[in-house]
Amino acid sequence: MANNKNTIKDEEKKNLIAPALAPAAKNIDTSSLKGNVNVGNVEKEKEKSNILGVDDDTYNDSFNNKFSQSIDSVAATDKAKKNLSNLESLVGGQIISDDVMSALGSQFVVPEAVTEADAYLSQQLEKIQSGKTTYSDQVRDMMDKIMNRDKFSYDVDNDQLFQQALASAMNSGKQAMQDTIGQASALTGGYGSTYATTAANQTYNAFIEDAYDNLPQYYQMAMEAYQMEGDEMYRQFGMLSELDDKEFNRNVTAYDATYQHRNQMYNEAYTQFRDNKNDAFNMANLQLNEHGQRVSDATNLYNATSDYADKMYEREYNSWLDSVNMAMKKAEFLNSDAWANKNFDESVRQYEKNYSQTEDHFTRNQEFQDEWNQKNFDEGVRQYNTSLAEQKRQFDATMAQRAASGGGGGSGGGYYGGGGGTEVSESANTKAFNTSIMSRTEFEQRGKKASINGKTQVYDTYQQYVDDKIGQWDKAGNLTENDIAYLVKYHFS
Repeated sequence: MANNKNTIKDEEKKNLIAPALAPAAKNIDTSSLKGNVNVGNVEKEKEKSNILGVDDDTYNDSFNNKFSQSIDSVAATDKAKKNLSNLESLVGGQIISDDVMSALGSQFVVPEAVTEADAYLSQQLEKIQSGKTTYSDQVRDMMDKIMNRDKFSYDVDNDQLFQQALASAMNSGKQAMQDTIGQASALTGGYGSTYATTAANQTYNAFIEDAYDNLPQYYQMAMEAYQMEGDEMYRQFGMLSELDDKEFNRNVTAYDATYQHRNQMYNEAYTQFRDNKNDAFNMANLQLNEHGQRVSDATNLYNATSDYADKMYEREYNSWLDSVNMAMKKAEFLNSDAWANKNFDESVRQYEKNYSQTEDHFTRNQEFQDEWNQKNFDEGVRQYNTSLAEQKRQFDATMAQRAASGGGGGSGGGYYGGGGGTEVSESANTKAFNTSIMSRTEFEQRGKKASINGKTQVYDTYQQYVDDKIGQWDKAGNLTENDIAYLVKYHFS
């Protein structure tokens, strides 16, 4: 009875071992188990004694029936391996195309026409600020002549007209004086007399006095000539000044027109650059999503084919293991209790060893599978983190460049540098805001001064001014979170 009791316990123990082998056999190489299925070392036991009620061939066929996969099972496993290879190539392949990466990394280049316009504007501004034109020197010279002109003075000795009249009078007086002396001498018989001399001198002096009597007229003529000369100088000065003003105004008009055209060319080029950049970001996101979908589809396909292959393998292996267990049970029941008791411990030991080996194989296979899944997951996380890090690096570089060029933020609440990557859209509020603020050009022309809440402030950068304006509108309740995010992205990205 004791032997029967031990036999029952050992049988129960063996029945616990055999079923446990089935789930542990999934996805492992069973070649190491094939030689261990012959529990009790059949050949050794056959040398000791024949098994009662069991034909040797039947016994050997049962225990030498090694496990092998069916053709369908092998095909299912190969298909799963092929799908795994496809998944690996997708995970390790290129995600974003080269042209999109190139567009994402591109930098804005100022058009050559804008550079040429800037050079012209610099020269033109210098000319305008200096006030010089083609007529500037002539205007200045004429002004100097007018300002430094001597006051009117009359010098009778230098009046050529009067001197000519006086010389004529003197000649006429001399002739009259001679005529008077001749006439007086004729009266005295050809002899000179005091009367004749006196009369001749009076005649001469009369001519001279007549000439001097006209001196006021010559003075007036000299004054009128002086005034006419002055009027002519003022006329020439006015004409030159008018020509100077017209040329100066033409220079200013040309500067303004060129400046407007330059800004238009710059804005159009930058808008095109920004649109291309946004298109590249959108295309990158699209390619990321498409790649993620392909990886997801490939993963699902691999999991489906792998599960199918595993289940087929497990079903065939369990069927083979059941046949082996059945042969073992049949052999045990056909042998005597004494033979069974004598050799059962060895059988159990062999089963436990086989179970342990099978469990070890399963554990290693499961660890390999877990390691592979973790590897794929880590690679996906690494690529995602790499993409985020690159985007952050570009953003930080842009922020550093802006900080180096002018510092950041005014007193408006620190909106400069925010915005993130959230999708935002333009609204009526943002349009009204952009219309109300100064342009960058106007900001620079006003000496970087602006009035915020009734106070005039001087800013270091245009971004500080816009930042304060956003804060002012936000405090007044005129902007939503979407509006603020859009304005930050529009002005600071």
